[in-house]
Amino acid sequence: MSARSSLFALVALGAAMTFAGAAPAAADYDGAIRDYEANRYAAAIAEFRRLAERGHGAAEFMIGVMSFNGRGVAKDIRDAAVWFHKAAMQGYPPAQLAYGSLHLRGVGLAPDPVTAYMWLTLVANSGVPGLAIQATTLRDDAAKALNPADLERARRLARDWRPRCANLSGPWEGGARDSFGPCGSGAG
Repeated sequence: MSARSSLFALVALGAAMTFAGAAPAAADYDGAIRDYEANRYAAAIAEFRRLAERGHGAAEFMIGVMSFNGRGVAKDIRDAAVWFHKAAMQGYPPAQLAYGSLHLRGVGLAPDPVTAYMWLTLVANSGVPGLAIQATTLRDDAAKALNPADLERARRLARDWRPRCANLSGPWEGGARDSFGPCGSGAG
């Protein structure tokens, strides 16, 4: 694994654990994180998948992290990108950072500086200090690859973007959200 990949994985895991949140599924999510940290990957992936079936963005993100690093599942960057996208669409900044980074670097996806700029702008504007700083740096790299028309298109995409919260049943039904974003801390 390259140093860049290792750094990405470390930032991704730290971000996921930071945003565990207070949603009703937080105890299950926290348990899955403990399993992941203890290298009990089979238990972790099983719980993350169960939560992801209910639209839990942080769990979707962690499945992406596990796929990206080949922990508990076969290493599959394209599969990781799918899971990062699912969580990013819910407004989960760590996933938006990961997804934007993949587009910027062309890792598992075709390089797309417009899409990268859009996702990285969302994170840069998220108000999450560590992530916003990292996203701003990466977004500035994406901007260097854009002509003025593409840069304006990327800015418009970021400005017009709205999260798509998962359609959940159970305790989240009725729009209950915790303090993190429009879709909660990844709970949908």
